[in-house]
Amino acid sequence: MKERIINKNIISILTLACIIGVFFWIQTLNYFIANCYSLKGIKYSSFRDYNLSEVNYKKAMKHDPHKGKIHFLYGSMLLNTGRIDEGIAELNKALLNFRDVYLYRNLGKAYLGKEEYDKAMYFYGKTFETGIGFLDSLCNMGTVYLNNGETDKAIKIFKKALTYNNDHLLAIKNIGTAYLRKGDYHNAIHQLGRALGREPENVITLNALGMAYLKTRAYEKSMAIFRKILRLDDKNIRAHNNLGNMYYEKKEYNKAIECWKKTLQIDPGNKIAKHNISKTVNKLPK
Repeated sequence: MKERIINKNIISILTLACIIGVFFWIQTLNYFIANCYSLKGIKYSSFRDYNLSEVNYKKAMKHDPHKGKIHFLYGSMLLNTGRIDEGIAELNKALLNFRDVYLYRNLGKAYLGKEEYDKAMYFYGKTFETGIGFLDSLCNMGTVYLNNGETDKAIKIFKKALTYNNDHLLAIKNIGTAYLRKGDYHNAIHQLGRALGREPENVITLNALGMAYLKTRAYEKSMAIFRKILRLDDKNIRAHNNLGNMYYEKKEYNKAIECWKKTLQIDPGNKIAKHNISKTVNKLPK
């Protein structure tokens, strides 16, 4: 009788062990399959084949729905394709069991684009917990203030970043932009010039410096910069509009209108160019 009981217990234990073994084997297999699909998703995303990338990320999530890193990768891909709300939803799912500086940065950037500044600031603040990219995190927080119209707070943060590293390029560009928005054109020209010394063909920085020169009525310098941009990118709408603004300030209205018409050839619905032409036509000699 005892032997039968012992045998039953052994069989029960072995059965339970088999069940547990099968469970862990299935889990391991799903993990392996999900990882393979994730790698395919990364590969297709790097080739900008976002349709195939999405297919593979979804297959990965089917095999391992609770793995935060897959949601992070998929959500980041969605952000890159302009599907902001869907991307944010996936990135928030990733937060359940995944912690990464790029996860926080992507969420911060996404919320910043949606002008949800409190959330953007929260996630940029979370990047400090990772101990990675301290100065970049400071600059990102400054950008939130800058986009929210809190220019002085932004400048204060960018200055703090520069006290740690006076050559930090992102901080230099951002503080130059902040000074431009504040109307401190002297400091804007100084910092934006420093940035261009490192990136002489950065059209965003060039446009900002051109505007700073325009505001100080340094028309020749302004014109040279906007023309340089158009040599680099002849479809740069901002440069065409800004060059038109420069001619307008010089009261060369025909040349100004010509610049804005070039904008409309590239972007027929451009409201800035249309408005500027409308207000300038009346200034032409009759």
